[in-house]
Amino acid sequence: MGYVNFYDNSTSMALIRCITGFITRSQHELKNLIKFWIGWEMLPKSLQIKDDVDFPVASTCFETLKIPSKYRTYESFREELVAISSSSNAGFGQV
Repeated sequence: MGYVNFYDNSTSMALIRCITGFITRSQHELKNLIKFWIGWEMLPKSLQIKDDVDFPVASTCFETLKIPSKYRTYESFREELVAISSSSNAGFGQV
């Protein structure tokens, strides 16, 4: 993977640590997250993260993952990200 651009300087360090922990923890969860994030399993040169939303959502055309900064624990962050990224099996990959 090229790099992840934390969309602006307002992204909290706690959220950055959660994302870093998530992507290094499990290859299977990372694969599902990438597929949710960009719609494909092939990585682009860069990915974007933005944190000004109420719930996780991906803008696949802009390769941007939007994640709220509401999480109080890593486990609550992980549970929600696993739930949303597991929905990626019903997207573009099924075409």
